[in-house]
Amino acid sequence: TLQELDEKRAVYAPAVQKLFAESETLGVKLRGVLADFLSVSAEAEKAVESLFGQYLQAVIVSETEDAVQIAEWLEKGRAGRLAIIVAGAASIGPAEMAAGPAVGRISDLLGVNAELRGLLERSFPREMSARLVEDFGREAENSEEVLVNRRGNIRLGRQLLVCGQANSDEKNESLLAFKRELAGLGEEETKLADELATAESE
Repeated sequence: TLQELDEKRAVYAPAVQKLFAESETLGVKLRGVLADFLSVSAEAEKAVESLFGQYLQAVIVSETEDAVQIAEWLEKGRAGRLAIIVAGAASIGPAEMAAGPAVGRISDLLGVNAELRGLLERSFPREMSARLVEDFGREAENSEEVLVNRRGNIRLGRQLLVCGQANSDEKNESLLAFKRELAGLGEEETKLADELATAESE
């Protein structure tokens, strides 16, 4: 099931999968990966994935000691490379998905609570300051802003444009789409269970 795939971290990079499988043995407390805490609309998914890339799989821990231990484990075991975010005691989590059209600052479209938003603004200032636009158009020609469109193309000021489409046969093409679908199925399961309980009680 999708839930089992998520619990086993099957849609993640091998280093992330291995870390979650061995976290108890290592004695580290993992809070999840960044994508676990985002609530992004389907319209903004490609933009967010283009901006954050592999950092969506950044492992979140509370303690610096856990981050150091994971780094040492990665070095010794040659398990691969991954990003680690030290959140401290911050109460991080998703918030309500932004209502209305998906345009504006990316920081407003991630569906995160204030503490996680602050952490991300410190860790990813360029990505969080990016603005989601329909198209680059003339306003972008003289802009020094970071702009991203719904197709995931990025314009960094006037000098750099990152564009094109990923190969459609890439494994786990959209982590955020997977997370959104999983959340939707969970809500549908709860709704069906409530309807079944109501029908059985009548």
